[in-house]
Amino acid sequence: MTIKYRPGKDIPIADALSRLSPEETEPIEDLDVSVHAVFPQFSDAAMTRIREESAKDAEMSALKEMIFSGWPSERSAVPAILLPYWNFRDEMSTEDGLILKSSRVLIPPPMRGEILSKLHSSHQGIEKTKLRARTSVFWKDINKDIEATVSSCTTCQRHQSSQAKEPLMQPDIPPRAWHTLGTDLFYLGGSEYLIAADYYSKYFITRKLPAGQATSRAIIQHLKEIFGEHGIPAVLKSDNGPQYSSHLFAEFAAEYGFRHSTSSPHHPQSNGFIESQVKIAKRALEKARESGTDPHLALLCIRATPVRQGLPSPAEMLFGRQVQDNLPRKHQRDTRDEAIRQKLEERQDQQKVHHDQRAQSLRPLVPGQHVGIRSPTTHLWEPGIVTQSVNGPRSYMVQPDHGTEVRRNRTHLRERRVHFPPDASLAGPQPPSDVPSPWSDVSQSQPPSPCDVSQPAEPATQLYRTRSGRAVAPRSILDV
Repeated sequence: MTIKYRPGKDIPIADALSRLSPEETEPIEDLDVSVHAVFPQFSDAAMTRIREESAKDAEMSALKEMIFSGWPSERSAVPAILLPYWNFRDEMSTEDGLILKSSRVLIPPPMRGEILSKLHSSHQGIEKTKLRARTSVFWKDINKDIEATVSSCTTCQRHQSSQAKEPLMQPDIPPRAWHTLGTDLFYLGGSEYLIAADYYSKYFITRKLPAGQATSRAIIQHLKEIFGEHGIPAVLKSDNGPQYSSHLFAEFAAEYGFRHSTSSPHHPQSNGFIESQVKIAKRALEKARESGTDPHLALLCIRATPVRQGLPSPAEMLFGRQVQDNLPRKHQRDTRDEAIRQKLEERQDQQKVHHDQRAQSLRPLVPGQHVGIRSPTTHLWEPGIVTQSVNGPRSYMVQPDHGTEVRRNRTHLRERRVHFPPDASLAGPQPPSDVPSPWSDVSQSQPPSPCDVSQPAEPATQLYRTRSGRAVAPRSILDV
């Protein structure tokens, strides 16, 4: 090359040579600094091992030879084993027995499992682990390996946050008033209360239970009194509390001839209607006590208030007449059952639209699938296996790794992956060759669950492909 001097005024942007001072001709005393290379997070022993393992690997040896001799001008001339490196061939270089992609060290296959463990040692998320890898190491498909490692980390799965809300599943409007009731217990001011509410009219009845007597026998006695006044419903819904799951309550249901339906344990949203009625009743009783007003009159006013514009009050829907509260009113009888039902359905549709804006469907689970079970006390995700689905939407029987079989709602079950690290020597035994890969093409018969590569495949699902080639399955909400 030929070096020519140009005055600084002729150089738009000063380069490094223009910054050299002609005055410093002598070396600086007591300064002995020499930088050969910078490889963060690696010791000399680790660098030596990387060189040795790279020399043993056929792919990395071929890549090093290609970098040294130069890449061909056409992609078709590149050996198949080196095609994954074609797109960033200009960033590849060799230095002191190592292969580099820019400043990142190319890790040989035997060491990739160990490097993945180090990258995820702080149990950060997928994106943070990828950002950490981009500062020092590289190999083909490193992003996929990081995603699989983080997704299958048991510690990370146990400490995951709650799942997103699922689309709202509204119950069917009963054919008539007092056909379907919901019942529950709530605690207020040192006392326990029983509530029973009609799904059709939204009319609720409360009973205060004697101190320390919230038993099945006491609840049955109060329900018998309510049924004696208003009639026996066809369906009674409750949670799985011990008072409702007892043998006495089963005998009571058989004696009175109603069907008893229970919701998923620890999931009050399964019986959201009665939970909302509990909130309304508790709020009215608390305000009445604080203001010194009559709590019975407060509950009467709620029952005499229209449900919404265009819908009559709960008392009017239940009794077919207006009830006299503390307001002067002219009573008139008007039976509008079908019109009321239509407006109730419109109200539910509007609630579903608002709820579903921040909700997403969770995929159904199959028996034998590995899942994480959310503890209702610690809110951590414990490992377990699905044993069977229960009659009812989004409800499954699961077997924890430690403990007895329990019933849980789908929102308390998270799909759990089982991952085999890329280094076979470090990962232990690999799955049989006849087990399909969880990353297989979705155009084939239904792939195995992403939670467990060793479980049988799910039944085939009707799929179609978009113009881009992406496989799309029908939304599960359409099957509800």
